[in-house]
Amino acid sequence: MIAVAVQGLFEKSDSIGYDAVFQYIQLLDIVGGDNVRIFSERYDQERYSDIKIYPISELIQSDLADTATIIYHYCDGWQEFDEFIAKRRGRTIVRWHNNTPPWFYASHNLRLAERCVKGFESIIDLIRIPNIEFWVNSKFTARQLDALSGGGTVSSVVFPASRYLDIRSERRISHVRDGSIRLLFVSRVVAHKGHSHVVELAKFIESKLNRKVHVDFAGRHDSSSSAFNKSLRDLCEKSGASVKFHGEVDEDRLRELYRNADAFVCFSEHEGFGLPVFEAMRCGVPVIAWSRTALNELLHGHPLCFDQFDRASFAAAIEALDDPAVVDEVVVLQEKLARAYSRKHVRAQLTAALNGGVAPAFRGVTASRSTAALRERIERRAATLADESIVETAIEYGENFVTRHDIEAYRSMLALQTAEPSSAIAGPRAELLHSRFSTIGGEPSDHGIIIPPRDIERHVVFGPYMPVARGRYRVTFNFAVPDLGPVVKLDVLSNGVNLLAQKEVKLGRNRAQPSVVFSVFSEVEVLEYRVRIITPAGAETIFKGATLEERAAMRANRRKAMLRRISNLRAKLPFVASAAKKAFREGDVYRDQGNLEGAVAAYRRGLALVPGSFAHIVQMGNCLKDSGNTLEAEEAYRRALKLKPTDADAHLQLARVYSKIGNTELEKEELLAALICSPAALQSLKMLEAGSVEVGDAVKLALMQRVLH
Repeated sequence: MIAVAVQGLFEKSDSIGYDAVFQYIQLLDIVGGDNVRIFSERYDQERYSDIKIYPISELIQSDLADTATIIYHYCDGWQEFDEFIAKRRGRTIVRWHNNTPPWFYASHNLRLAERCVKGFESIIDLIRIPNIEFWVNSKFTARQLDALSGGGTVSSVVFPASRYLDIRSERRISHVRDGSIRLLFVSRVVAHKGHSHVVELAKFIESKLNRKVHVDFAGRHDSSSSAFNKSLRDLCEKSGASVKFHGEVDEDRLRELYRNADAFVCFSEHEGFGLPVFEAMRCGVPVIAWSRTALNELLHGHPLCFDQFDRASFAAAIEALDDPAVVDEVVVLQEKLARAYSRKHVRAQLTAALNGGVAPAFRGVTASRSTAALRERIERRAATLADESIVETAIEYGENFVTRHDIEAYRSMLALQTAEPSSAIAGPRAELLHSRFSTIGGEPSDHGIIIPPRDIERHVVFGPYMPVARGRYRVTFNFAVPDLGPVVKLDVLSNGVNLLAQKEVKLGRNRAQPSVVFSVFSEVEVLEYRVRIITPAGAETIFKGATLEERAAMRANRRKAMLRRISNLRAKLPFVASAAKKAFREGDVYRDQGNLEGAVAAYRRGLALVPGSFAHIVQMGNCLKDSGNTLEAEEAYRRALKLKPTDADAHLQLARVYSKIGNTELEKEELLAALICSPAALQSLKMLEAGSVEVGDAVKLALMQRVLH
């Protein structure tokens, strides 16, 4: 019996899950249908309706646990299954697609860096078990395995499966261009895939060739890596190039992107195989790549692929594609490469690995006189385009192997980051910005993590992994909530496992800042704060961050709250309320007469008696703004927003203050805040966009209608 084991079979685009299913289907034919089963911890049977998936518990708890040959499609973080296979006696094959080195994440997301380190540590533990063998996805990954083990690890190369294995290579019809260049890259948007290098190349081409470049990126963002996503967005804006992130797209849309591309560019800094490159070849798109890691062996002989990262060479290669004869030559050559990576070849590798045989070698293309001449032509042109400007984004060179020296060094660094008392909360209060939190299922933005109005099966917000000392604390979660708010569960965890406190609460406009009180008993603990959606909202909810307070600050806040209550009670006394109303009426009269100075003075008298009158604070801010006193106007609007943080009009008025003083960044920030605080407006724009109305056109139409009314 052969048992194929994979942690997840539920995502729309999951290369590991697809590979596991492909191998399972091939094995049904190779060894017989009664002798193969596929097991998973989390799966969607409807997504894989043509196969029978068994729960992983049936494998672990049955006789198969010791008797079956298990092909384990490794996924870092599945500790329970790692421990299970470490104890079993039967034949175990670990199918490994390589892991991302931690240095790609260490500068912006320590949690992801630690996960990378744990992944390699788990592989090292598996290498130490004598009866475990490895199936790897390329010779590069086999060499990475040897770098971890010191050599001698038993491994077989079995290429990963692609859904494009069964399609015939296309010969696209060339289309007339307006002189612009359209580049495409397909991949998850993560730090090591080289998206930033594509953007920099687009900027380089526009500068050197005086050609407009359009860049299309298809693939889902890693929403837990908000700092990287922001840095990439900032780079795109700074470059001035036309860059569009399409996200995760369906098959029809992806094929359309391939059809419209002039070139597929891949500057990935770490590839165990590089499936999108071969998929682009099968779609007839010329590929331009930085051929390193696994791509170095798989693209051997391709004239538009380069060992060194050199923008001038890439730009010259793209320019060469203006010649239809060059495009035809490259596409014909790519067809040979794509045919070599075939279902037949992968099946032969799989059969050889299962039976201990020797798989057929994968060979690239042999350079002809014509391709050699094309390469020389590109190199001559590159020499004229070369300059000495530095590549702005960090770039990885070398073979990129992770050694045990690297793992030990990063483990020590991470231990210092999470256990150093000086990293703990400084002072009685700390603001935890939303950008420090991670998300799965939400969408990071400049103003918070946008939580969609749908069921999410896991914690949607979590982080920021900050150490605190022993003491009593309160964490306050800050949300912008629609009329129909969600029911959320708020957790406080210590060191990733210990639940210190939990609270379930129904959010609403008057309950948008729920708090959880908890105690820390050890000297230094790393805390994590989580938000889980129990019942979705009627519209988008925005997580805007959290505030952490020590007990002393909690007492001070209680004193402030008591003083506010006293002030509110005082404002209700008949003679106080009457005097305040009189002052506010005077202010309104002065305002209508255009006496802005008199209006401000009257509003101040009223607010001295009733300091919590939100409407009159805003009116005072309006008069200050209109009279040119922008500094005090800003203070007034900020004061108002402390009372009502989600008031859209107050944010809009504050944006107008920043517009007056020319602070465009803060103006944009407040305008976006005004939009976020208007769920109905956001939902309307979203529905209009779904109806093929551009957001800019929608705003113009709305303004026109308002004028007419």
